[in-house]
Amino acid sequence: SRRRHTRSVSAFLLNRSSRSPLLVPQVTLSFGTLMLDQAAGKTADSTVGVSCTSSSVSYVLKLQTGNTYIPLSNGMRANLGLGAANSAPGNTTYSGSQSSLRLRGTLAGTPTSTGAFNGTGVMMVVYN
Repeated sequence: SRRRHTRSVSAFLLNRSSRSPLLVPQVTLSFGTLMLDQAAGKTADSTVGVSCTSSSVSYVLKLQTGNTYIPLSNGMRANLGLGAANSAPGNTTYSGSQSSLRLRGTLAGTPTSTGAFNGTGVMMVVYN
């Protein structure tokens, strides 16, 4: 069957220092209403902003779990990528006094049911 379902993923951003505060405390990736056969590979974008007190600060953005994806309540997952290179969280070091990075979620896997589903992750700023 080609039932429709809606997905959204929230990434709560955790900052452990005032050196580089995150400009947005919560990011939501909304995938909208999809047909089951169109779910895998669907993308949604948002922006993550970081503002540092010094341009010499270098940091990595990563999920608290250490994963590069957020599991969804229907058995799928949202694989995350940052910046123009769509780099997985934890894989790229950023620096500078102000950064605005694209956060992209890409749905992967096969949904186990229809209806509205969601997932939540915590992204951290880790200093090098």
